[in-house]
Amino acid sequence: MSNNVIILRNTPIALTSNVGRAFVCDCARHLEQLIDNEQLCEKYRLSIENWQQLGSNETLALAIQTELKQRIRSGVSAQEAAAKEFTTAPPTPDDASPSSLLKNHDFITDCARYAEGIISEAAVRKKYHLLREETWTVLGSDDKLVEAIDEMKLQRIRNGQTKREKAQLEIIDGPPILGQIMRNPGANDRHRIDAAKALDSLAAPEPAAAQNSNERFIITINLGNDEKLRFNKSIRPNPNDTDGEILDQAPQELLAIAAASKREGGNGGQPL
Repeated sequence: MSNNVIILRNTPIALTSNVGRAFVCDCARHLEQLIDNEQLCEKYRLSIENWQQLGSNETLALAIQTELKQRIRSGVSAQEAAAKEFTTAPPTPDDASPSSLLKNHDFITDCARYAEGIISEAAVRKKYHLLREETWTVLGSDDKLVEAIDEMKLQRIRNGQTKREKAQLEIIDGPPILGQIMRNPGANDRHRIDAAKALDSLAAPEPAAAQNSNERFIITINLGNDEKLRFNKSIRPNPNDTDGEILDQAPQELLAIAAASKREGGNGGQPL
């Protein structure tokens, strides 16, 4: 197998794909000590054997080093390191009482994600230092804490966060299935074409709409005598776009003369 392809969840993944680039970025963050081995292996469902095999991939190592340099030059590495330092430290076993964790929005959210099967119990307990079994048992029997977690689960379902996170976990299995359909000569032609279109959309670096989000329309009205009205506005609706103001303001008396001339049919509509 080519060094440009790695195995994640028993699926060949190209380093140049979206998932491959995300994995390279997380490996760089691991070297920067922003995430640890367990978090990285859990996210991509890597066994110890898989992790060791990836360590001998020279192409992957080169891609990670390149990503590290880019993150340092762009300042992203420093920003994430600073954000980690300023993040409130999780509670220790001594102060991990239901009343203290009830006010911890991140803990409530992570417990909801655990209940939804998105993250594991071990990940939650390690993140918040809930290593003692009796502490975990006490938290699970607190009615107010359980009620807060249930409310968070309902909120995540309503705002679509649950389905988005579950879809992100499952979508990594989608490309190989679509590839099998596309290459299967016995499959329906329509299904093969649909599979190819779906693969193409997954391989796209970003939606076309996002690429054209900065397009603008510009209207210039020549009033004569070097007076112009110019409007510069974003094509995509943007309530914060303030460039739609008149840039070259003509005198009010000139506008009145132009309007009167138009009513009287003067100058045939030519500039004054």
